[in-house]
Amino acid sequence: MDSREEQLVKAVEIASNAAALPDANLVGQALAFLEELKQSTQESWSIGWGIWTAHRDDSLEPKYEYAPRLFGLNLVDDFLDRSIHDSPQAVEALTFLQESAMAYMQREFVASDGEHGVVFLKNKVAQTLALLMLQTYSLTSSYTFLTAALSLCTSHPDEEAGLNVLTTDLMLRVLHDLSLNLGSDVTLRSVRGKDRLQRDAVVRDEIRTHHATSIAELLWRIIQDSLQALQSPDASTDNPRRLNAHTAGSLAQVAMAVVGDYASWIDIGLIVSMETVSVLYNALDSSHAPLRYATADTLCEIVSKGMKPADKLSLIQGLGLTSVIGQLESSTRGQGEVHIELREHLAKLVGALCTELCKIAEDAVGAEQDTRDAAHSLLLTFLPLALAFLADEYDEPAEQVLPCLHMVLGLYKKTKRQAESMGVAMSAPQTEFVTQLITLVLQKLKADADLDWEDSSLVGGPASGEGDDDNDDDEQLVKFYELRKQLQVILGAIAAIDEPLVSNTIHALVLNTLAAGDPAELPWEQAEVCLYAAFCCAEVLSSVRGNKVGLGPHSYVQVPVEPGKTRNVRQSLAVYQALPPNTLGELLQHLFRSRISAHAHPVVQLQYFECIVRYASCFALWPDLLPDALAALLDHRGLRNPHMGMRRRINYLFYRFVKDTRTAIPSEFVPQLLESMQASLVVQAVLPDVQPDEDPLLKATEHAGAFDSQLYLFETCGLLMAQLGHMPDTQIMLFKAITQPLLHQLQQSVAAFGTDATNLQLVLQVHHLILALSTIGKGFPDYDAGRATEPAWIEEVKPVMEQILLALTALNRFLIVREAARGAFARIVASAGPAVLPYIPTLIHALVHQVTEAELVDLLNFFGLITHKYKENVRSVMDDVFQVLVSRIFSFMNQGVQGTDDLVRRSDTERAYFGLVNALLTAGLDGVLISENNQAQLQTVLQSHVYYAENGEPVSQRSAISVLTRLVSMWGRRDEKALAGFEQFVYDAIVPLVFQVPAKPSFDRTDAQAQLVLAELSALLKTLYTARGDEVLQFLSTVYLPGAQCPPALAMELVENIQSLDAKALKRYLDTFIAKSRGV
Repeated sequence: MDSREEQLVKAVEIASNAAALPDANLVGQALAFLEELKQSTQESWSIGWGIWTAHRDDSLEPKYEYAPRLFGLNLVDDFLDRSIHDSPQAVEALTFLQESAMAYMQREFVASDGEHGVVFLKNKVAQTLALLMLQTYSLTSSYTFLTAALSLCTSHPDEEAGLNVLTTDLMLRVLHDLSLNLGSDVTLRSVRGKDRLQRDAVVRDEIRTHHATSIAELLWRIIQDSLQALQSPDASTDNPRRLNAHTAGSLAQVAMAVVGDYASWIDIGLIVSMETVSVLYNALDSSHAPLRYATADTLCEIVSKGMKPADKLSLIQGLGLTSVIGQLESSTRGQGEVHIELREHLAKLVGALCTELCKIAEDAVGAEQDTRDAAHSLLLTFLPLALAFLADEYDEPAEQVLPCLHMVLGLYKKTKRQAESMGVAMSAPQTEFVTQLITLVLQKLKADADLDWEDSSLVGGPASGEGDDDNDDDEQLVKFYELRKQLQVILGAIAAIDEPLVSNTIHALVLNTLAAGDPAELPWEQAEVCLYAAFCCAEVLSSVRGNKVGLGPHSYVQVPVEPGKTRNVRQSLAVYQALPPNTLGELLQHLFRSRISAHAHPVVQLQYFECIVRYASCFALWPDLLPDALAALLDHRGLRNPHMGMRRRINYLFYRFVKDTRTAIPSEFVPQLLESMQASLVVQAVLPDVQPDEDPLLKATEHAGAFDSQLYLFETCGLLMAQLGHMPDTQIMLFKAITQPLLHQLQQSVAAFGTDATNLQLVLQVHHLILALSTIGKGFPDYDAGRATEPAWIEEVKPVMEQILLALTALNRFLIVREAARGAFARIVASAGPAVLPYIPTLIHALVHQVTEAELVDLLNFFGLITHKYKENVRSVMDDVFQVLVSRIFSFMNQGVQGTDDLVRRSDTERAYFGLVNALLTAGLDGVLISENNQAQLQTVLQSHVYYAENGEPVSQRSAISVLTRLVSMWGRRDEKALAGFEQFVYDAIVPLVFQVPAKPSFDRTDAQAQLVLAELSALLKTLYTARGDEVLQFLSTVYLPGAQCPPALAMELVENIQSLDAKALKRYLDTFIAKSRGV
């Protein structure tokens, strides 16, 4: 054995067993050697081919194991695919490989057993032979290799005639790979470069010229011989090379698939003729099921071939598939799973036929009118087949025809528009098709009675309440959801053609279902589809109408339309209540007045709640419907449902329903509603099971759980109580009734933790209670300073704030408690307003020494928001906390940065700091910076802005410069608002900054971020001139610029431009000035 071959075989053996070898150095050497071979395939390909073809001296058995042989063949593949054109001996190498490949195939597949029938080995060598054939057309003008290879299909080691199954199977694999390489696969073709596409086109042309006929003849012979063998009683398997009933089916299947490969790019006359159509029919009716599937798929490829419209129409007509498919459809219908796969392939074929006919029918440019009319007529013959497959009891066939049905509806939409423009209607057959289609679509929306709905998203997720609502759905349910989405799209397309047909049909479905018996006793799948059809009705109709205002009272009544005007959808509720209901309104009245909400099945119950939430606006129109809906939401079907997964979803739906209907809920209902909710408002924190290295508090709060859905109920309490502003005594009573039990629990939990500091369940309980209390405030409207009187409930929020602060002070070492308290203040201050502000200093002192840098950023952003919103009201608060905040900010900003995460976090801190100062200045609270409390650190604050303006990241630079610009505008003027000593700071630090920042070598004038910084600097320079006038120009021209070695002429030019240009134009000049200063 050649030493290189020996080394390769040994190296592959070592690499394949690397985990079992103790010598890591040996493994590394083996891998390095193999990598070297892969990088030098111009030399190593011959070693690889030698290893692949080597056989034992005393037999035809391969000499080496699978692993080294496959590695060797990969070297050949790489050489043929990537490196052969760079080889100085490319033609010689190609000739050698062709001769050796023929000898190998003769020995291994004609005379022997074809790699023992191992499929992956046959696939691999077929891939290599396909690459070899491609290069034959690229590097030589002799195209005999493919002809010689094809001739092996009838070669035998003896005098036997007919196909050799082993060689034929190999050549079919080669032909398949060859076609894929040449771009018969659209996906592969779309990712190839221009040069590769041009090469493939040339090779396809050569094959069409020299080999297409022989390839087609061979393929049809294989299929015909195989069909005959399938009918032959001789099933002898003694000779693996002989075609018999045992081997014929799979061989014909592969041959038929290869016909499909080549149909897209060789002459259609070689694929479709009187003889071949007969063969296709016979194959479709074969006893070998996979052959039938392959034939249907090949027919798809044939009818989808790119052709001129008239030629394509003639092709489809010539195939005469209407009756053939019709017979197969009727004979396989309703036979359970026996023929389901065949029906799926036939449905795909019908989809392809309808799609192609639609393309012809709407091609006004490439097709004559007669051709388009004929396509319309022919399409009508296939549509009953499409409907038959849509009606299949299994979903797979239906899924195959949905895309073509959508395309047909798009065609009919255009046809109807054109017909109406000429004063005529759609044809009766087209109208009948659309009517039949919507009936089938609504039938198909129904779930199977045996659908596995338990613990699925159909009922809100697992009964335990743990896990994601929809990630646990099984494959069957996921496919059902996807089918429903597609069917809803079809409904929308039908509505675009005939909107009343959709609304009337859904109306009839709902009313017929409700009239079929007691709605509460209907089969669950029948009740559910009734609700689902109603649920999606508005969405379907809105998609057609282009409704931009959403569902409202106008959606359910017959709004009169004056000629030449659009419907007025913004009238008062009383106007709409006086109008008769439209089709959707009638449907909903019947549905919501029925007993369907009393259905015992969880899927129906949840779909009912989804439905009332979608149409919540109709309850304002007909408030008499409210009591039944609210009763269902509050009893065992809703908030008291024993199924935790359903409760999680219903909590949210109840919140949504109340939010959308709260103005229609009578005030006298509110106490009763809140009382009914009491049992659902009990907070009970549960620690999750954790591994020894896990933090139970972090795990309990990192994902939304049952408590997060419970928070919707607390917000709902706030929404309901907010409606009682005209009844302050009742509002206060109810507010106390909800909050006092929670406050008592909070007080008890904090006290209990004081005696048992290791009990983390108490910490989680405190976290939950703080969030629950603060979320109640979220339900109240935002604070309105313009109101004549303050809402009564705001006074009662003070004990809530006090108790939250006590809990925070006691447990501020826990991150989840700090986050809960910070979030609580953010929520409550939005609705309670200035009443909360006095508590903020205590909040800060409880937080500031415990917070992480990320928490501090959130805290600073919170202060920025309240400063912007409450302005003068926060002056005293900010005066109290500013020094503490700034000290904590600087403690973080002075720490070193390690890694990208730290860098991002530091950038956030810088932006939050500058944002806070900017918010103070914008709110007119600059006095906070120079108050008695903060005067001592003013210089540090100013210098920090100068430092980051010069040395920060571009975003921080811009923020810092922007603050300095504001300060110059406020304190730098020569008037009574000027700050003593600030003038000197302007000339010592701020003016030099304008020129030092762009003078840095790291400042890239061509960078977009640098240009934004330059814009801030020009605005600062212009503000300096506005504030100080000629004084700053004199300083620049006589002191600073001469000291910076700026040429006098350039300095004078700058001074003149500062005077005459606005900030935008000055920015452009400053760019030029910098370039000149750098000598660019």
